[in-house]
Amino acid sequence: MQKTALKFIWHYLKNFKILIVSAILLAFSARGLIQLALFYMAKVFDWVATNASSPEYWSHMLILFAICSGLSVLGQSLQTLSLYTLSRLIPHLRSIVIKDTFDYVNKQSISYFTNEMTGNISNKFNQLQNGVVDFFFQASNSLMDFAYLFMTMALLSWVNWILGCVVALWSVLMFVFGKYFGTKRAELSRKTSDKQSLSNGAIIDSIANYYEVKSFSNYKFERANLLKSLREWRHTETRELKQKNILMFCMGFISEISAIMFMSLGVVLFYFKLIDLTEFFFCLTTIGRLSGLIFGVNWSVNNLSRILGQINSALKTLSTEPEIVDSVNAEELNIKKAQISFSDIDFSYDGKTLIFNDFNLNIKSGEKVGIVGSSGSGKSTLIKLIARYFDVSAGEIKINGSNIKNFTQDSLHKHISTIPQDVCLFNRSLKDNIRYGKTDASDEEIIKASKQAFADKFIDKFANKYDTKVGDRGVILSGGERQRIAIARAILKNAPILIFDEATSSLDSESEKYIQQSLKKLMQNKTVIAIAHRLSTLREMDRIIVLEAGKIIEEGTHLGLLRKKGRYAKLFKMQSDGYLRQTSEKP
Repeated sequence: MQKTALKFIWHYLKNFKILIVSAILLAFSARGLIQLALFYMAKVFDWVATNASSPEYWSHMLILFAICSGLSVLGQSLQTLSLYTLSRLIPHLRSIVIKDTFDYVNKQSISYFTNEMTGNISNKFNQLQNGVVDFFFQASNSLMDFAYLFMTMALLSWVNWILGCVVALWSVLMFVFGKYFGTKRAELSRKTSDKQSLSNGAIIDSIANYYEVKSFSNYKFERANLLKSLREWRHTETRELKQKNILMFCMGFISEISAIMFMSLGVVLFYFKLIDLTEFFFCLTTIGRLSGLIFGVNWSVNNLSRILGQINSALKTLSTEPEIVDSVNAEELNIKKAQISFSDIDFSYDGKTLIFNDFNLNIKSGEKVGIVGSSGSGKSTLIKLIARYFDVSAGEIKINGSNIKNFTQDSLHKHISTIPQDVCLFNRSLKDNIRYGKTDASDEEIIKASKQAFADKFIDKFANKYDTKVGDRGVILSGGERQRIAIARAILKNAPILIFDEATSSLDSESEKYIQQSLKKLMQNKTVIAIAHRLSTLREMDRIIVLEAGKIIEEGTHLGLLRKKGRYAKLFKMQSDGYLRQTSEKP
């Protein structure tokens, strides 16, 4: 993605060069004809004033009037055609910008979405596509005004070179003046856009987490944060509007002075007989519009500077280079079974504190491995590295003997099914959420997967069954129900690598018993990695690994580790004693 506004806009406009050049030629032709119509209107006035007694009075006047009307109608028609040509591009341009930006943002690494607020990304997304379209509209208007100004100066120079030179020099001075203020306004606009994004991000972040806001009674705290960001937004926007009003006042004042000056110059030229009566009428008619036209062109250019500031603000956030990229010769991963190995890997999130140092682990094809350990031991980091959400700083992670960096990220992710602890669902139907595991799945496949995940038990209780919308992030479902939807997705995806990240943590004992039965079938012929705090869920694992500070301190089967009476046995005993105490305290 291009880093600057002008390069970004040109990247898209260059694909429509023929249409744009055609629109420009039509605009200049239209403005030239309209201005020429004014010249013939001046001839009509001249004829009326000086030839009232002529026998050809009416016939000649009608001819002049017909020429004037014809030129005006033709000019307006060409102008409409020019605008129509440009307007054809707007919907197409908007859709392309949205599509490309969506593609680029979705190529970002996990760290990008961790560091940026979702609301801020969404707001910048809208600023970018609206900014490009606004720039195009404003540029179109500027094009029309500039074409009119250019043709006006050309005809004035044809009438009298002195008048043409004075108008040209004055226009240049006005443009320099407008450019100075435009640059300052563009910078203020960029700052305003940044503050607006932060405010909108705060609103979306608060609404997206309204359960936490309610449960902690922190409405006033969230409101205070919002008011703080709104104050900053208001201050920067006030400065921008102040700059805008100063510019409008100055340019309006100068415009009035210049109109008087140009008209006075026309009177002087007529007095010294440097122009005739027709040319004098033409100058008065044209100059009356000219000052306003120069103001309009400058204002359009100033608005373009403001829009460019907004686009640059959006690009600053959206054009960030992805941290994780596919190699030039990346291949598509296509396997049925997966052996995973970690060879001497080092990894750190901040480049300073190592999570893993010279870490080694080999997981055989079809092996089921459980991972336990205290918080911060590296369990979740390990599964993120397998999916290449982050890159290791040293060593290699291999699948079937090949470094995962040799494969495209998309194909790698297609071979991994993850059932997370916190399942995020789309605000769509239950059917659509389950089908996300296999987008071309039939309704029969969806129902079958739901039954295997025991999700049909609660789905059938809804009035609309599988067509029930789950709300934002699946709000109408319990945690256990959301996890059963995630399991149904994984069943449909049928990937060779299966990762459980506390997959049964939100299930009650009865649901867990049914889920464990379905998982046995799901795990057949798959390489499984299961993270669990509830150690009883790891009984069926072929091997259990105990992590501590990024190191493997124990490994073996469930029974084997219990016999060692080490770290795992202590953790298991603590959980068992806690469970017994809970059950004994029940009435």
